[in-house]
Amino acid sequence: MSITRTYNQIAGQKVSRLEAISDGVFAIALTLLVLDIKIPSREGIKKEGELLSSLLHLMPRFLSYFLSFMTLGIFWTGHTTQFNYI
Repeated sequence: MSITRTYNQIAGQKVSRLEAISDGVFAIALTLLVLDIKIPSREGIKKEGELLSSLLHLMPRFLSYFLSFMTLGIFWTGHTTQFNYI
């Protein structure tokens, strides 16, 4: 009986470590999303219109990044809320 009680006391005290490692996984995933966005090359842009045109070509990537960021944020918020009850 004392082994079970000791294990339960130790296991119940380390929930914050599990939450911290899962927060780290979410942070890495969000960082990898940002690394996928490539800026336009400087040599190909001579005027402001060309800059706007090149940024418009990146809009699908920005939209994809924004939606992925929001989805991961929703999952992270739900995960954190669940850990408040553990």
